[in-house]
Amino acid sequence: MLLAGASLPKREFSSTHSKARPPVGLPFRRDGVSATHKGHYSALLSHLANVSGRVGNKKLAFDAKTETFVGAPEANQYVKRRDRAPWVIPEKV
Repeated sequence: MLLAGASLPKREFSSTHSKARPPVGLPFRRDGVSATHKGHYSALLSHLANVSGRVGNKKLAFDAKTETFVGAPEANQYVKRRDRAPWVIPEKV
């Protein structure tokens, strides 16, 4: 709370340093990960939980590089949807 006649201290921002913080409210990127990748990984957690529930609440091992379940073919059927003809996309494009 400000007293009568008091003023807020001035905030100065220096742009002489390459790592200077921008003023409050401006975006500041620190990593090179796009919003699309962040969205994919955050949605992936929910999808993995749904797959686990569909196969009987089993504990599953997930390989993030291949995005498949290790040793669980019944869970892997939920990883990719089956395309309907004529909109089938080949495995290798």
